[in-house]
Amino acid sequence: AGSDGKTIDGMSMKRIEALIQKLKDFSYQPKPARRTYIPKANGKTRPLGIPSFDDKLVQEVMHMILESIYYNFKYIIYSIIWFRC
Repeated sequence: AGSDGKTIDGMSMKRIEALIQKLKDFSYQPKPARRTYIPKANGKTRPLGIPSFDDKLVQEVMHMILESIYYNFKYIIYSIIWFRC
């Protein structure tokens, strides 16, 4: 479960549509990540932030969109540079 206690099992089209609407009207606010400390091999602990599932979903969708834009742009730029040489 994420920081808000919701899981992927509770994901429904109604929940996705509500998330999309919040993104469209700029009212979406990410929730604070839940801080958990996990042990390291040397006996110390390190912090681990666990975001809500909605935040992870928005991050992945934004990653896919930006990657498709910039991957194509990078490919075009490298092609132009390559053919100029």
